[in-house]
Parts: sequence; structure tokens; C-alpha cells
Amino acid sequence: MAHELTHVVQQNLLINGSMNQNSTSIQFVAPPQIQRDCQHFDAGWIHPRTGRPAPGGTWCEEIDEARAIATACPSNCFIYSDGPTSHPHRPIPGFPCAHYVAHELGIKVGGRNSRCSEGYSVTITQITQGRGEHPLNTAQVGDIWSDGGHSGVVRRVDLAGGRVLIEACSIGGEVYRDWESNGNVYR
Repeated sequence: MAHELTHVVQQNLLINGSMNQNSTSIQFVAPPQIQRDCQHFDAGWIHPRTGRPAPGGTWCEEIDEARAIATACPSNCFIYSDGPTSHPHRPIPGFPCAHYVAHELGIKVGGRNSRCSEGYSVTITQITQGRGEHPLNTAQVGDIWSDGGHSGVVRRVDLAGGRVLIEACSIGGEVYRDWESNGNVYR
């Protein structure tokens, strides 16, 4: 019987990597052809190259295996390749919504090792860095919208209704549009 490998993605991660009290775990089971080539490491394992404690997660032998379990938009580049020699690749933990915004708006902020494999930012802090924060009632199409735990690109503004239509990426890796009436915009 094949070893079942479950990739757990935490929803509502805070920017510093800790969990929100209202967080829920969502489990994605890797397809059988991927399961045999990935390995789960608990947080704090000692990385053989650096000798330092490393983050937990699912690390894969081949980059395509990590891409298959990445839950972001786009998923092909939502990869870090910083693991041990035997399993160097892993999906990036964190905010797929911020990664989507970065690709849409061309944002490449942050250290090389804190961006996706194509160089785009992956956190809300990165995509809002250096931008002015404005109240929602001043939103413009193309602004970055965020409520601190989620982000998207403003695609339509309804100032009379006090809301904006955002386009974002869900934790499951799907692009969607939704009206938001709280949060702030950044430009």
C-alpha cells in the first residue's frame, strides 16, 4: 500500500508565520504518483547544508513534484529549492493571495530567498512595502486591497456601496472575484 502523504496548508497565516487563533487547517492529499517522492519534515529538523533548524513541510525530490502540490496562482513558481540534497524542493508556505497580486502587478520585493522561483514577492508585507495605505473609500482600480490576512487586486470600485471588487487567489489555488467592504488599499 502506498504511503499516504498529506500536505497541510494553514489558512490565515499571519505575516510573521505564526497562526491566527481562528486558523483552520486544510488538507490536500498529494496524488499517488507524487507521494512516493516527497518527504514530510517536522519544524526544527536540522538542515544538512546549513546545520540550522529548518521549517517543517513537504519537501520533494523533483521540482515538478513540489509544483503538483503547490496551492497558489500561478503554482509553477510557488517553490523554494532550499531543502536537503535528497529532497530540495517545497511549495512556499504562506499567502497565495499575495503571490498572485505580485504577479499581476509585477512586484519583486524582498530578499532572493523570500520570493518565488521567478522572483515575485510572496507575502502581504512585501507587496505593500513602500506603498501608501489609504481607506477603502478612496480605492482606485489597480490598487492592492488587504485586510491584513488576505489581499487582492482592485478590479472595480463601488464607492456609493462602500465596497470594491477584488481579484484574488484562494488557498486552494483558484483565481476568483469577490466584493469586499472592509480593509484598506495600497498604492
